[in-house]
Amino acid sequence: MCKDFAGTGGTGPGTFFRWELKPVTYVFSAITDESSAAVEVSVAAGELYFIEQNQRLGLSSGRVQMDLRDQSTGSAAVQGLKLLVSTYIPD
Repeated sequence: MCKDFAGTGGTGPGTFFRWELKPVTYVFSAITDESSAAVEVSVAAGELYFIEQNQRLGLSSGRVQMDLRDQSTGSAAVQGLKLLVSTYIPD
């Protein structure tokens, strides 16, 4: 089973989401007017996962990129960022 995280809320500079999820495979995606990106994560119990979303300049809007980061890099990256409330409520 694979769960899609599209439509769970929007991020901006200096922000992040946090979810506690059941072990299953999830697809996290982001979309702009010019591009889309997705990353698939097979979640294991008790593990932490970090996905970094970046946007680069495009012709009329940004081009989005999403990358899975290791725990050390991800933990450091969210320090000082604002935790957002998501519209997604895990089962």
